[in-house]
Amino acid sequence: MSGTLGFGVNCLAKLGLKLIVIDRPGLGLSDPHPNKTFYSWVDDTQELIEANDLHNVLVIGFSQGALFGFALAEYSFTHHSNSPHQKDFRQ
Repeated sequence: MSGTLGFGVNCLAKLGLKLIVIDRPGLGLSDPHPNKTFYSWVDDTQELIEANDLHNVLVIGFSQGALFGFALAEYSFTHHSNSPHQKDFRQ
């Protein structure tokens, strides 16, 4: 299923959504990153979002990609939340 959503693709346009599938380092068409971490992947994803001026980004992560989705969620929570428990866990 790598590289595709696998379900609901026919509904995306009706919902005004765009599917962007990001290959993890060293997989698919991406270059290897021997020192990769979840945080370096989050940084790469943030650069992609900013470079393409994307807003209201939603993430789907399933199977092995679920951990990368959780890494993005942690980043989003710690950087975009008004929670008194806000903390950057990368430090």
